[in-house]
Order: sequence, then structure tokens, then C-alpha cells
Amino acid sequence: MIEKKIKFGKVRIVIKTEMKSNPTRSIYDFKSNQLIGGILLLEIYLFVNPLGTKCFKSEQKVLNYIDNSSEKVSCQFVPILNMQMISDIMIEKNLDTHNLSLRNELVTSLYQATLDYKAALFQGKKLGRAFLMAIQESLVKDSACYSEALIQRAAKSVGLNLEMFTEDRRSDLAKKSFKNDQKIANDMNVTEHPTIVINNIDGLDCGISFPDVDLLNLSKICAGDFNCQEVLQQTDFTTANNPQNQLYVL
Repeated sequence: MIEKKIKFGKVRIVIKTEMKSNPTRSIYDFKSNQLIGGILLLEIYLFVNPLGTKCFKSEQKVLNYIDNSSEKVSCQFVPILNMQMISDIMIEKNLDTHNLSLRNELVTSLYQATLDYKAALFQGKKLGRAFLMAIQESLVKDSACYSEALIQRAAKSVGLNLEMFTEDRRSDLAKKSFKNDQKIANDMNVTEHPTIVINNIDGLDCGISFPDVDLLNLSKICAGDFNCQEVLQQTDFTTANNPQNQLYVL
């Protein structure tokens, strides 16, 4: 296995190659590849801090792009939680990174927020996203704290079934879904929030990952409006020179 990382400004491309006797194209997917009218569906995955104000803005940008795009797009917001993320949040909020009590409190809040988001998703992707963004909007506009009152208010405002939501947010299924998300983030080398991963890009047999969300870059990449040959030329391996190689992103 060979790995090469390339950067174009904020855009980071991670390309790995693996020798196979029968080469096939493989793109990392959370589910099976979806086809609409014979066209491979463009996939956007946004890895987020569920209580992050910066992530809230990135989510708005992604949804704005999708609403105004002629492309068929599958979009998922994937919550992540790791120690580096906790440290980054504490630094951003000017908190003492050596204060274990504050660190544990933050971990507990983020973990519960993630389980709550997963529980909301069990009632549909749109409702789940609406719940997440309602929480984040309150944190941004009202400087609210993550609390039971805020959770219930957000759940009611987006129309969640409260009885089902209350049961699901404490379920083993929500915890299992959380663990799956963390494994996916780890497999795809995602450690920062927000990070966007785009798969099934026209003209390129690999995915592209970059931190934050820049609408101009997002639009160009999703439209395939960038120099694919330049990407391949900067690697030590290309499909032309090594026909048995497979390009994909983790």
C-alpha cells in the first residue's frame, strides 16, 4: 500500500494505491453506491462537531450549495469526537486545557449531543439535520448552553416524535451508530472539524477531502472543474503508468 498526500491551497487530496490482479474501481462509501438514472450519485460527507458554531456555518453552506445545484447529491452530516477535537475546542474557547474537570464536562456534553443527533436521525435524515441545526442555531444566536430544556425545545420545534426520541437517545442503537461514525472518521483519516469528503467526482477515480467549507472550491470540485491530470502528475503512480493500481480515499 502506497499513500501520497497533495495540497492545492485548502484542498487536501489523499490518494492510496494497492496492487491487485484484477483491478477494479473502488470508492469508499458508507452504503452501497447509489445510481440515479444510470448516473453515479455525488456523495458529500461533512464531519462535524455537533455543538460547533463553525460547523453550523459549514452545514449551511453545504445545504445552500445542494439547494442551488443541478447535481444529484447525497449529503450526510457525520459527528466526530476525539481528544484532539476536545483540545481544539478548549483552546478556541480560551479554556484551561489542563483542567480535567472542564475537559470531562465537555466530553460528556459532546457525547450526549452526538447521541441525541443520532436519535433524531432515526426519524429521518431531514428531521435529524433540522434538529442538529436548531440546537446549533440556539448556541450561536442565543448563547445558550446545551441543556435538557434546549434539547426538548429543539425536538419540538422540528416536529420529532418526543416519545420515540426520548427512548432512542438512550438506546444501544444510538451508541452503536456513534461508534460506527468514529470508525469511519478514523478510516478516512478525519481528525478536524469541520472536514468535508466528496466521492464520485466526475473525471477522478478518488475522493477529495478538505477542512472547512469554501463554496467556490466546493462548487468547482463537485462539477469536476479542476485539473485532474495535475493531481495525477504530482503522484509517483498513475493509472496510465501502473495499470494495476487502484486509486481511492479512506
